[in-house]
Amino acid sequence: HASVPSAAHQRITPTKHDSEKLWPCCPTSGRVHLSLEMGLGASELSIDVEGTDAWLVSHPGLGSPWAQFALRKYGVGFAATGVRECVALPRLLRRRLPDWNVEGCAVRVGADFVAFGRQLHSVSQNNAHLFYGVHIFFGNDLRRTRGFWYCGVREWHLKLNKAVLEPLPAPPQPSEMPQRIQRFPGRPRYLDDAPVPGAERTEVNGTDEAGSMEEAAEACKAAEGTEEVTDETVEHQLTLTFSNADGHFGMLSLPVPRGHLDGAAEAVESWAKLEIPLVWGGRRWRTAEDFKQLRESALNMPDLLLLGLETDLAMALTPDWTWERYPRGYGEAVLDLDLEEPLPNEEYPCP
Repeated sequence: HASVPSAAHQRITPTKHDSEKLWPCCPTSGRVHLSLEMGLGASELSIDVEGTDAWLVSHPGLGSPWAQFALRKYGVGFAATGVRECVALPRLLRRRLPDWNVEGCAVRVGADFVAFGRQLHSVSQNNAHLFYGVHIFFGNDLRRTRGFWYCGVREWHLKLNKAVLEPLPAPPQPSEMPQRIQRFPGRPRYLDDAPVPGAERTEVNGTDEAGSMEEAAEACKAAEGTEEVTDETVEHQLTLTFSNADGHFGMLSLPVPRGHLDGAAEAVESWAKLEIPLVWGGRRWRTAEDFKQLRESALNMPDLLLLGLETDLAMALTPDWTWERYPRGYGEAVLDLDLEEPLPNEEYPCP
């Protein structure tokens, strides 16, 4: 079968309805059967779950809903390491992987899980579709965690701290994008050097990196001003704050099209009973305002969306060794999901 763009190989088990594609195209089509050829790792052999809603954020070009979401989220600003966040755009906006075309970003929500990843279509086989992503499970149901201590590469068991549905930030202007990317490979640079003529754009691996970011910003701005609002238009995001077995928090932001706002709102409402307050910095974070303040004041907020799609890029922007273990297959599953972590001067509550 066709090669998969990573070390993990996934094969979709055929269903009795050949006309049905993967669940992002058929939100109510039932279950998803994925077979992972990983050798070891019992949790990676199968993922069989039922969801309440699913959607696909398409990516046919630079003006697509997925491109607009990526530009709004990573268009401006700096990461904790001092690297511009816009370096993630070329990797997120690519439309081709080895032997696979990227249709967009697929999202699925359920009673105690959320899944996200790339929806792929095979170049060599017209009827071959593949969802390549991550399932994050949470809640008090430990049936999926009793058989092993570590999480799988594509199946994580975390603690949900807060889930909110909020509007996207305003899109950046083309003038806010980086205008000059200068590199000096193979020779030193001195303080009294004169500017190099024509250095405004630099080609990296045959790609005009600065030009691609500017073109993406201009295309998204033009699409936003001319394209009519449809059910596929993305104006909101589903923001979930998780904590791992070491107590470190991370944020997952997923795009939500207009046609699935009700389904996302219902999922947030149903997850409220599974939320466990976060204990960090000597205080307990509970409400949406608390986590908004945490997001604005935290020096490093690990990006779980990048961690699932582009792991090496996520570690370059928001490094955290406790989160880096999960996509590698040896992140610990959170087992004490029914306990609220106490403050340093408190004791665990009685069961």
